[in-house]
Amino acid sequence: MYREAQQVPKQAAFGFAAALTEQARAIGDALPGQMSSALDRPTAFTLRGVFVTPARKDNLQAVVGIKDTQAEYLQWQVDGGVRAPTRTALKLPGDVQLDGYGNIPRSLIKQLVARAQAGRRATKSQQRRFGVSREVDLFYGEPGDGRPAGIYKRVRVNGDRGHLVPVVVFPKTSATYRQRFDFWGVCNQQAQAELPGRLGDGLDRAMASAR
Repeated sequence: MYREAQQVPKQAAFGFAAALTEQARAIGDALPGQMSSALDRPTAFTLRGVFVTPARKDNLQAVVGIKDTQAEYLQWQVDGGVRAPTRTALKLPGDVQLDGYGNIPRSLIKQLVARAQAGRRATKSQQRRFGVSREVDLFYGEPGDGRPAGIYKRVRVNGDRGHLVPVVVFPKTSATYRQRFDFWGVCNQQAQAELPGRLGDGLDRAMASAR
């Protein structure tokens, strides 16, 4: 009897750690679906951003979070707020073909910038995906007329070959985001609904295994 009493704190901690870990994993498994419902076509990379750190009997805390790379941009969907301008490219309507997630292919942006900086024309593939002709000269930088830095195509207007039409620009203005994905609310709601039962079950299993 004494030996069993001595085992109770250890076994209870073991049971609680298991229950907390189960709850964290259940929330982690549900979050990608919640993100898919709340956000506009999140990429597979974004959905893989959820991580879970299990609890231990000597540290009764399980963590559900978002990996650093994904958190860098998801924080604006979770918390909202005003984001300072970055070098993120902004597609001009009708000019650039987006990928299946509605984003500008980053590798193609780099390719086009490199060709523009080198004074070279676009390839056939870039012509098709960026809406520029191989016969059109490309310009990368700030036009000097107040428009932001970006990739522009030179077109002839009234005989003037130097007219710049934007293809992709890098905005200077801040962007305001509203909260779209209630990460904290989703996690708390699921934990409040499920955790009490899991803790009870975990304690029962742990105590049964001590006998």
